[in-house]
Amino acid sequence: MGLYKGTTEINKVYRGTTALNKVYKGTTELWSSGPAPPSYPGFTAVTSTMIQSVSFTGGYIISQGNTGPGGNYLVSFQHTSFGCGGPDNGIRIMLKNTISWSKIIFDWSGTGWASCWSFMPPTGGYGASLGSPHANMTDMNTGNGHDKITNSSNIWDVPAYQSHDRLSGCNNSGNNPFRFNSGLKSFTMYRTRNTSAGGFAGIHHGRSCSAQGNSTITNIYIS
Repeated sequence: MGLYKGTTEINKVYRGTTALNKVYKGTTELWSSGPAPPSYPGFTAVTSTMIQSVSFTGGYIISQGNTGPGGNYLVSFQHTSFGCGGPDNGIRIMLKNTISWSKIIFDWSGTGWASCWSFMPPTGGYGASLGSPHANMTDMNTGNGHDKITNSSNIWDVPAYQSHDRLSGCNNSGNNPFRFNSGLKSFTMYRTRNTSAGGFAGIHHGRSCSAQGNSTITNIYIS
């Protein structure tokens, strides 16, 4: 529910010089600035001016821009292709080379089912027509003090799925979360860039043998 002055929606409300993040009338919330951005000391939030390219196949962009928490970059993508061995579907976000960075953090959330799927895997991957599915990121190494997956919801926090590989899959096994959970699922991923490879680097997610669904990527932070 928005808060308006005439026909203009208000996007900030102040008390003195302090911006409020919620306004109530009694117990009814009239306005909220939305969720606060996460805090990652030493990391910089990515905005649209830092994006080199957003490429996709087997679907379309629903929206993109600095509409994430705190004005962070957000892109929402609709997966539409279905087929095994047929056209994959996926999205890849590459950051500009003028930015010096070696580590990245991002939030992913999405819907839809897929027997085959990948998030910057060491080999293989889906949506390869966009370029290398690993997106110039190193293999995930949970022993390096950075690489990990946290904040799982309806995916790696579910006991039935915890035995499945976290970066890719292509099976109909009962532990495949993309095959047996078409509802909303989400996580935060921390990854390291392969700086020796050169070229652009970023985030890649692909699917195949899949039904329609969406993917939202936001809260991208680099260091």
